Amino acid sequence: MQNEVKPRFSRDELILLAVLFSASVIWATGVQMGSALFPSVSRLMGVPVGTATLLTSVWALTGFLSPFFGPPSDRYGHGVFALVGLGFFTVGNLLSAIAPSFLTLAACQVLVGLGSAVFSFSVSAVVGDVFAYETRARVMGIVRFAVSVAALLGVPAAAAIAERATAHGSFGTIGGLSLIMFVAALALFPRLSGKAVRDQPTEVEAHPWQRVVSIARQRSVMISLLAIMVWAALPTGLFIYLAAWLEQTFHLTETQIGLAFSMVGVGALIGNLLTATWTDRLGKKRAAVLGLLVLSVAIMLLPRSPILVAAIIGLIVSIAALEFGFASFSTLMTELTPTGRGTLMSLVGLANGLGTGVVPLVMRPLWESGGYAAVMFVLGLIGLCMALIIGLLVVEQSVKSDPKPKVQMHVN
Repeated sequence: MQNEVKPRFSRDELILLAVLFSASVIWATGVQMGSALFPSVSRLMGVPVGTATLLTSVWALTGFLSPFFGPPSDRYGHGVFALVGLGFFTVGNLLSAIAPSFLTLAACQVLVGLGSAVFSFSVSAVVGDVFAYETRARVMGIVRFAVSVAALLGVPAAAAIAERATAHGSFGTIGGLSLIMFVAALALFPRLSGKAVRDQPTEVEAHPWQRVVSIARQRSVMISLLAIMVWAALPTGLFIYLAAWLEQTFHLTETQIGLAFSMVGVGALIGNLLTATWTDRLGKKRAAVLGLLVLSVAIMLLPRSPILVAAIIGLIVSIAALEFGFASFSTLMTELTPTGRGTLMSLVGLANGLGTGVVPLVMRPLWESGGYAAVMFVLGLIGLCMALIIGLLVVEQSVKSDPKPKVQMHVN
């Protein structure tokens, strides 16, 4: 019997992987740096911090348009639409670097939000098209690691640039780096074919809207979508006011605030490790409830931190609990309706966007009247209630056997 040979990447695959990883680091930095730059944007544009945080709603609401790009990406190639997304993202950031007013900046950020959404789903599709199934998980792990790199290195660098050259400098730097990656990807991405996706057997529905309604009206699905909104709302509230609170409470500079935000990467790594080692042992539902409980309590206590070290520890615990609980719950949701996973996941994206977009609008009066402690107390209370609802009403499906992959996708 011959020894199994571990699949190796070809030279072209390694080049593509390097481009995907590098582009993802820049993309993730551009997405994550927004919250750290709100005080800088506030000073630059002459608007209150609460007004600057409305950019979060812009990013979330433009993300609702991404499903319109899904079907044509299957027809014309996921690589082409990865370029489209990266192009929107690049142009939006470059224009933001010269935006003279907050309204102009918000208009430019529409392109950034749309490009981010299209690039995000296209990268996953490109990985599925190009890399063999036995190596795909490893590839996705490498690409996803870019998010942690962005949090640990990219965001502090963007904050340091904002301190020396205002927020315009940060947007311009991200736009310039994105342009370089766009040129590097131009020779690779368009060659990636979407045929593999189109050749997959699909369940044809005469009335797609009826299918959406039939899935959404199931009790566990309805509660789960509401839970996704809450899971999106809690970190949104945590981040959009965090920089302003750190500045006001501990008198930190933009660079120091960026370093504080880099702890998000540490928390995410811890949360992912906990998910990999404990979720299956505890059960997806128990792990999700535990994560949401810890997250809710942690964000309620965070504004009461007496010293900066305690605040940083609280931030790390909050992010670790967020990653642990959300990843566990997302896994649970994939089995709520096995024959309608695609439909359900599209609804998950909508719920996530709603949860993210509503918080800046709803919580702004609370921030202005009661500060960070009031915002975190209300959101934490909502999280505790949601954890109770999940524990009592969401039914975790039992899977008797591991599902096998239906199809492998390759580039022709």
